[in-house]
Amino acid sequence: MADARTNVLLPEDLLNDPILYLAAESLSVLEFAAAATLTDPNHAELMARFKSA
Repeated sequence: MADARTNVLLPEDLLNDPILYLAAESLSVLEFAAAATLTDPNHAELMARFKSA
């Protein structure tokens, strides 16, 4: 979720919307995928080529 200080300003229907606030179990899979992508040597080479172009 977002910062708790801003959540008090939002209506309940927005805070409970699964499109805006994904379930924690859905996010954990995405975090792993991001970490795997960042440590992939092929990804690093591709980014190096992209930046040098």
